[in-house]
Amino acid sequence: MRRFVLAGLLVLGLTSAAHAEFFGALTTANVAGQGRGSFTPFLAVGDATIFGGLFTYGLAEKWNGRVKIGIVDQDGADASLGFGFDAMYQFMKAGVDDNQVSLAFGGVFEYADFDFGSYLQVGPAFHASYPFVLDNGRTLEPYGRVVLGVERRSVDIAGISASDSDFDISLAAGGTYNFSSDVTGLLELQLDDNFQIIFAVELGVI
Repeated sequence: MRRFVLAGLLVLGLTSAAHAEFFGALTTANVAGQGRGSFTPFLAVGDATIFGGLFTYGLAEKWNGRVKIGIVDQDGADASLGFGFDAMYQFMKAGVDDNQVSLAFGGVFEYADFDFGSYLQVGPAFHASYPFVLDNGRTLEPYGRVVLGVERRSVDIAGISASDSDFDISLAAGGTYNFSSDVTGLLELQLDDNFQIIFAVELGVI
């Protein structure tokens, strides 16, 4: 009987474990530029509450790298630490060579360890954004990102463990508004198994 109960708990744990991304996109399709860096604190509310930050650095003229870390408070589990890395290559920039939009591709990795198990996602990402220059000279730039990710969820209850992997499409849509050359506000919707509203401010630090 105990084994049946534990098996049921394992199945419940796998199905209730967090799905899709924690940290969202929080970027347009534009790279920072070689040697430039920014820090982006954020708050996500929805199916989970997440508070964290991203550090972005321009690895090359058309390459960005980011480190992501945050506290993930998922329903049914104690708050846990999540972290991730991603990279992005911009191959089209709006306003250059008659391009109308900015486009980029890259990859993401995210991991979180909960009291009942762990969650991992890895996969390629595709970015697009379009800038609108307003009358006040500021820029409003809607953006979107699609991640074609492989998710792996592991659950360990009372010494008995189980794991499950599947394919997931994660969607993010949002916009940025530059208050100054070094301060940009972001608002984003994370549209997948985890529905999130994310508020963030990008601060140029390098």
